[in-house]
Amino acid sequence: YFLHHWEGIATSRFANAIAFVSGNVTEKVTAIYANPQVVSVKKDTSITVPFTVQTSGLNAPINLTVTSSADTKVSATLTDDLRHVVIKGLTGITEEGLATVTIKDTSTNVTCDVKVVYNV
Repeated sequence: YFLHHWEGIATSRFANAIAFVSGNVTEKVTAIYANPQVVSVKKDTSITVPFTVQTSGLNAPINLTVTSSADTKVSATLTDDLRHVVIKGLTGITEEGLATVTIKDTSTNVTCDVKVVYNV
């Protein structure tokens, strides 16, 4: 009689794991990324730019605001899902120019700038 036993053992570095830490862990926004970072908008048109918010934890508070450096030329608003910013060329545009739209987390002061080239 002969006994043969064949067995395969596999491990993965992507398997579930648990990390134990001591002390208080502060969950916060660590970065904001927009793609593309440079857009072009014409008078009375708009463009939607997606962005990603990176956090240091799953339950990090996210408090976003958006501002434009050229309020009479370009306006910027956040969508309800807080994943896109709508950049609109206003009727005050009479010539070409450059504006900056800044997405900012008010809790951590992390910012992301989107350069906007506006023209007629």
